Amino acid sequence: MSSFPASQPNGNGRSSEENINGPSFTELDGYKDLSEEPTSLFAIDRVQLMFSLSDISSMVVANNLLCLALRSGQIIRIDLDHPESVDEVNLPRKHSDPTGNNISSIFLDPTGAHLLITNIHGENYYLNYQSVKAKNLGRLKGLVITSVAWNPFEPARSTGDILIGCADGSIYETFIEKSNEYFKRDDRYLRQVWKNPYGDSITGLYAYQERGVAQRQVIVSSHGRIWFWQGKFGLVGDTNGASNRATQSSASSSIDGSSDEMVNGPPTNSGESGGVPVYTRFFETTEPILEAFESPGSYDAFAVSPYKMGVSRETSSTFAAINGVGILHGQLYDKRVSSSSGNANSARTVPSDIFARSQLVIYDQLQSVMSPNTSAIRSITLTEYYIIILCGNTVVSISRLNNKVKFHDKITLEPGETLIGLCSDVKYSTFWAFSNQNIYEIKVGDEEHDIWKILIENKEYEEALKVAKDAVAKDIVSVAYGEHLLKEGKDMKKAASLLGGSSKPFEGIALEFSTKKDFDALNVFLSSRLKLYRGSSGKMQRTLITSWLVELYMEKLDSLDDLIAAGDNSQAVNQQSQEAVKKRPSDKLDLSKPKAINGTDSSPSTTPSDGRRTVRTAFYKFIEDHKSDLDKETVYEIISSHGRREELLYYASSVSDSTFVLNYWIRFEKWTEALQVLRKENDAKLAYKYSTVLLVNSPQDTVDTWIRMDGLDPAKLIPALLAYVSGFRGEPNKNQAIRYLNYAVNILKTKDTAIFNTLICLYASSSTTDESSLMACLETHRNAYDYDFALRVCNQFKRVESSVYIFSVMGLYEEAVKLALKNDDIELACIIADRPANDAVLRKSLWLDIARKVISSKNQKFTAVSILEKSGSALKIEDLLPQFPDFTVMDDVRDEIIASMEDYSSSISRLNKEMEDSLRTCDNVKKEIQEFKKRYALVMPGESCALCSFPVATRRFYVFPCQHAFHLDCLLDSISKSGDQVARSKLADIQINVKKTEVPTAVDGILSEKCVLCSDAKIETVDTPLVSQADKLNNEWAL
Repeated sequence: MSSFPASQPNGNGRSSEENINGPSFTELDGYKDLSEEPTSLFAIDRVQLMFSLSDISSMVVANNLLCLALRSGQIIRIDLDHPESVDEVNLPRKHSDPTGNNISSIFLDPTGAHLLITNIHGENYYLNYQSVKAKNLGRLKGLVITSVAWNPFEPARSTGDILIGCADGSIYETFIEKSNEYFKRDDRYLRQVWKNPYGDSITGLYAYQERGVAQRQVIVSSHGRIWFWQGKFGLVGDTNGASNRATQSSASSSIDGSSDEMVNGPPTNSGESGGVPVYTRFFETTEPILEAFESPGSYDAFAVSPYKMGVSRETSSTFAAINGVGILHGQLYDKRVSSSSGNANSARTVPSDIFARSQLVIYDQLQSVMSPNTSAIRSITLTEYYIIILCGNTVVSISRLNNKVKFHDKITLEPGETLIGLCSDVKYSTFWAFSNQNIYEIKVGDEEHDIWKILIENKEYEEALKVAKDAVAKDIVSVAYGEHLLKEGKDMKKAASLLGGSSKPFEGIALEFSTKKDFDALNVFLSSRLKLYRGSSGKMQRTLITSWLVELYMEKLDSLDDLIAAGDNSQAVNQQSQEAVKKRPSDKLDLSKPKAINGTDSSPSTTPSDGRRTVRTAFYKFIEDHKSDLDKETVYEIISSHGRREELLYYASSVSDSTFVLNYWIRFEKWTEALQVLRKENDAKLAYKYSTVLLVNSPQDTVDTWIRMDGLDPAKLIPALLAYVSGFRGEPNKNQAIRYLNYAVNILKTKDTAIFNTLICLYASSSTTDESSLMACLETHRNAYDYDFALRVCNQFKRVESSVYIFSVMGLYEEAVKLALKNDDIELACIIADRPANDAVLRKSLWLDIARKVISSKNQKFTAVSILEKSGSALKIEDLLPQFPDFTVMDDVRDEIIASMEDYSSSISRLNKEMEDSLRTCDNVKKEIQEFKKRYALVMPGESCALCSFPVATRRFYVFPCQHAFHLDCLLDSISKSGDQVARSKLADIQINVKKTEVPTAVDGILSEKCVLCSDAKIETVDTPLVSQADKLNNEWAL
């Protein structure tokens, strides 16, 4: 067969909307409905199957599983997700009824796992989704099931505790679980829990319980009457609930009296009761609410709306019931009652409201869309917002919100075909009609497209906001809702939020909130409207609104401060009163709780301090979110006008306006706070800008801050350092300027001459007479400062030792010694005089100057003799004698004169000995020369030249002690071509400068100096090629 469902259109497709109850939607002032009207909200298609159907008696759809019942006793099960998968289940035939099983109804739970089958003979069967064989339910024999209330928690392994309504008006509780054991029944127990006092059949049955709530609701319909129960019920998964159910089970016996077959056990999270009856006590202890109609109709039906996947049924489920008067519909659950799931006694619903708020569509209102020959309503089902009814062969949809007919269409039937009823899949929101021969799918489009209009008419604004999809619809709903709240004077903040996010003109709404002095709502309105302005085009509007919001925040904080101050004053008054009461014990005043000025309790759940903290937090978040929209100067002016320092500084910090924050703290002389900002920002420009004022007023902390900062140029801080020093009157070790400059020199390793010059200047200008620190600086960094500047500074502040040191470093030893002698510092002069160690003349001159100073000044510490000793070898006694006056007693230097004479005598004797030694050496050399001239060498006959290999005796030749013999010309040529540059240059010089008569002698001296083969001259030829480029045999050596 082909895939399922394959459908084709059927019917005339007429669609209309007629006023049944209530006014039509009117367009709101100033707005147009721009939403598009759908072409068709409802459509009916006949489903085409690849097999024929006949005598359909019942049809159900749940969880995308479709089940058909044929009167012949056959069940057809189709998985709509896999339509090619079709299961056919045949029920056993009775011998007394050879035509078939005569199935009257089938019931499928919302999960599609459990199917109950009943026939006209009271035979009942159970078919599990995992099975293709239906099992007879013996305990249910004789019961004609007309409705089923499935377990609210939709267990899969079993049905859990369920209610079944029967044709005789009885309601039974049962528990069915598939069993593979032959002797074990699937229906664990059966117990009657209620009986219709009027004896009519049960046409509708529904039960609901939310997880975690110890209450269950049950609704029953029967021929114009509806009962509603709501009462305590055991929590799913609660052990106490299990014991309660055990207690309930002992209160009555099962229908066949076999209570021992009931399985006791703890409940499970799947909603299964473990085979223990649970409804008996519920119906015994809970009083139902009855809604009855006087004219019961020939048909009666009950339906519950589908619920969206993932959405609680509590917020979406509605019911509808057919009676003789019309259609009663309403909400199953009261959304106005707050949830308290943790309390077993908490009311989830006000029982009376389920019918008090219901609506009734009477048959007379439907006559305009129903022909006179149309029979009564046969079946009913619900969509999310519409009621679908079947009248004869006409399908009609009615809006639940305004009772208007939205759609009606007549289905064209084949000969012999009769429509039976409607059904729906509550999970997947699919809707179906079926006849005895065909299946029809009722396709529902976008229900929420125009629902918001009706919801506005009904003043159900919250629901309208949920269903409005496009921007225009949402805007219209927001305006209507906001204006409604504004008019009623309720929830002004919500009204402000709605209107702020809408397109309603800004000025009028803002003015209205301002007139009512509801500044909290105005704040909400402005915040909501601010979100609408985006991009560069809305910059001006954003700036205006954000500035206004800043003003509102400041006023709110001011008012909270006033309340806090008033509360403090009140506490002070109460304290005085209590002290007065202590003095008067006879008074019976109750002062245990302080009263506010107006007599109300002054301890609300939220104190003004908490409120101020909350508002301040909100303001800070607002600043962070909209700092780019705010105008800095405007915000400063607004916050400053309210005198709110904390908020002012927070804003300045958030926009990184460190200059403002620093100026603020400096203006109030809060140096510690200012330096904290500087440390946090670590901004060199700020450090330079405020260096002087901070260093002068908080020197140590400022220097600490500078040291912690990165990227500072110490040279740019020199003006601040000098300004600080100008007012400093203390020791150098307490001078913070010197401390920072030492940090720059020793830690930062700066090479800037200005830094060293400044440091020297600060040391030199200090009040102390000790020059050790200055000298240490000069000696440690002798190449880093400007000598001329340092010399001027040291001279200016009379730093003699430092000046002398600088002179000596500059090489001006005479000036250094003169300055030291000028200031009678003989010891310092002596130190300087010894420094030019390589210049004996200068050194002697310096020591002579010192000697003259000592001799002329008659210094008690230093004498001429001591200077002579200190000078070492620089001065002698004969150098000092001319410096003494003409008439001087020589007794003081007699020993030095004698010692000097003895030194001269020793020197003369040493020179005489050296002369004698030289004469003897000269005589020995002469003798050796004469002996050398007598030396000779033997040359064998035929001995050849070591260079040219020709007989050496053929020409003039030379013989060396090494026995190498060379021709004169060969030797001369070899030396000329050798690498012996000294010998070659001598030969060239002889050719130029020596007379011709002296040339042979000169050349002979050069040639006979050393052998060209075994002397160092031969070693120098190691890098000479064996074969030169000019050699004729050069090519033969090529590789």
